[in-house]
Amino acid sequence: MNSKLNNQEGMGVLGILIIFIMLGAFFLFGLRAFPLYTEYFSVKQAMSSVAAAKYENRNSIIKVRSLMEKNLLINNVYSFGDSKVRKERIKVKKEGSKRFLTVKYSISEHLFDKLDLTLRVDESIELTGK
Repeated sequence: MNSKLNNQEGMGVLGILIIFIMLGAFFLFGLRAFPLYTEYFSVKQAMSSVAAAKYENRNSIIKVRSLMEKNLLINNVYSFGDSKVRKERIKVKKEGSKRFLTVKYSISEHLFDKLDLTLRVDESIELTGK
C-alpha cells in the first residue's frame, strides 16, 4: 500500500493537453454564443419596453412597429436590416380582444469549418390595456 502512494506522479502531458483542448472548445463556443444571447435578451427587453409604453404611443400597428424599431436601435440590435425585413419579423396580431407583439427570426454565427450556431427566436408579448 505504501509503495503505491510513493509511485504516484500526477497528471501526464496527454491529460493536460486534453483539458486544454476542452477548455479551448468551451471558450470558442462561449465567444460565438455570447453575442447571440445578448441580442436575444435585447430583443426581449425591447418588446417589454413596447408593452410597458403608454397606450396612446402604441394604439396602432404602425406606432407599435415604430416604437419597437426605436427600442431595438437603443439596445444596439442591428440584425433586422431594412424596413421590408422588419415588417416580416415584427408583427402585431390580434386574437379576440387581445393584441400581441410577435418577433420571429433566426440568426446564425459561424463556429468553425462547416459548423454554425443558430438561434431561432419566436417570442410574443401581450399588448395590454387601453
